[in-house]
Amino acid sequence: MFSRQPIPYPRSGQVTYLRQLGFYAFTKEELDAFRNLEQGSLEQAEEVEMLRLLEHGHRVRSPRQLGSPSTHQRTRCAPVPS
Repeated sequence: MFSRQPIPYPRSGQVTYLRQLGFYAFTKEELDAFRNLEQGSLEQAEEVEMLRLLEHGHRVRSPRQLGSPSTHQRTRCAPVPS
């Protein structure tokens, strides 16, 4: 799920969060189709455009690894400082 708010929401206790860096890649056809989709209520509430795809039943895929192993090592998730 995509959100601008912390996930999970810290109801009690300490939660360790990870950073997310997202790269989007579209073909021209996919981008044209995306632009023609109506914004849904989730996208309007969160202002996260990837929710538009999910609300319209599209899959959002992400690669397991970015580039070479050394690139992947540099881009690994790290806890967000408090």
